[in-house]
Amino acid sequence: MLLPVKSWRGVMLGLILILAVCGAAVDWRYLQKGGKEPSKSDWNFLLIALGLVVALFALLAYLGGSEYGLVKAGIEVFVMLFGLWELGRWRVRRKNPLNSVS
Repeated sequence: MLLPVKSWRGVMLGLILILAVCGAAVDWRYLQKGGKEPSKSDWNFLLIALGLVVALFALLAYLGGSEYGLVKAGIEVFVMLFGLWELGRWRVRRKNPLNSVS
């Protein structure tokens, strides 16, 4: 039996969060072993995205958005940003593997 659409959205966000946390742990080990760190432009893009999201939610709050809706949407957006950041880091790790001595 299929779950309702509302449930699938929560399941997918949970899955994205779990995968992103696992990716963060792998990325932390990769950096500890001398892997490529995020570039300054990567950090700038992340900060710009976070700033735009915060500005959008500030505007929505100013225009009278409900607190519950803003918090719920904020959590979803930040989980998505975290997942996208870790997806980008995964691509960096694939492109720049660690030199393993055989």
